[in-house]
Amino acid sequence: MGFLDNFIDKTPKDPIAKIKKTQPVATIGAEIQPAPIAFTSIMSGGGYTGKFDSVFDSIIEKENLPGPDVAELITSVRELQNAGFPEEQAFRSAFTALKSMGLTKEKLIETSDYYLGIATTVHDDFKVNVVGKKEQEFNTIAQKQQDLMGQMEKLTLELQELNSKKTTIGEEISNYKQEVEGSYNKALTFFNNVKFKIQNYL
Repeated sequence: MGFLDNFIDKTPKDPIAKIKKTQPVATIGAEIQPAPIAFTSIMSGGGYTGKFDSVFDSIIEKENLPGPDVAELITSVRELQNAGFPEEQAFRSAFTALKSMGLTKEKLIETSDYYLGIATTVHDDFKVNVVGKKEQEFNTIAQKQQDLMGQMEKLTLELQELNSKKTTIGEEISNYKQEVEGSYNKALTFFNNVKFKIQNYL
């Protein structure tokens, strides 16, 4: 199974009918001027070039419907534009040639919606199966990071408490040593003095 097979539903069905029910058909009014298209590939133009353009191109090519449709129109327009035809003339000339093979404007709209439906399916499946899994992995790592930071904060507080206790005990040890040594030296001096007096007075 290839990469593209992961995204395309192979269940037998009428793709056009399904997509027409689920995908809104864009209506271009007379006042709206379509943006020029540089037909280096089906996915070219649109102001964005991404590494998945070739994926959508491949899917559209693989799922190409029998007979002339919008894909063949695009290919013909691209060839005419490469030959120097202006965009509008290329569209009209390509459509005139394909119209003799049974292509209609209605079929162009329907098959445009069909390929748009395929692209939408790939997009949605990719978001769920690839991006969704990556987001889940990201959230898991973020949660683990947060847990570790919480543990670090707790350990930092414990270390601060231990350092404080160690400092206090260290000071106590120093004080005890001074007091013990002072008392011992006092006792040593006292009893040595007593011994001296005993030896000399008695």
